[in-house]
Amino acid sequence: MGARGPCFCLYNTSPQSVPAILGHTYTIRFKNSWKTADGRPLQPYEKKWYVTHRDATKPQVDKWKVLAPPSNSKGALSIEFEEPLDIVLAQESLHIENRAGAEITGMREISDDGSKAEFTPSILGFLGPID
Repeated sequence: MGARGPCFCLYNTSPQSVPAILGHTYTIRFKNSWKTADGRPLQPYEKKWYVTHRDATKPQVDKWKVLAPPSNSKGALSIEFEEPLDIVLAQESLHIENRAGAEITGMREISDDGSKAEFTPSILGFLGPID
């Protein structure tokens, strides 16, 4: 274990030097017999995915549906993407800015299927009017 705790890595054991093979289905499973850094059992989890051709299409931001919360509320700004996005990439690259171009701090959550995001600003009513 490193300073960050346990690390779960997937290794490609095939003789080919590619991370995933086109047309194959992969599964990752976490069993509750695995423990966290402080000794608690992990929740069982399973995710399957099918490898298709690389999606090199740039997201079309103008097709996203933006649903603004009522002014001065604690509601989240909701964004529905035109197609599912990579969850980690969306989490790292989605930023909300005010009209002056300054980033608004807050909590970003991406749906499990990568089809939408919710953003709750740290300061109540900080989003202001949405154009």
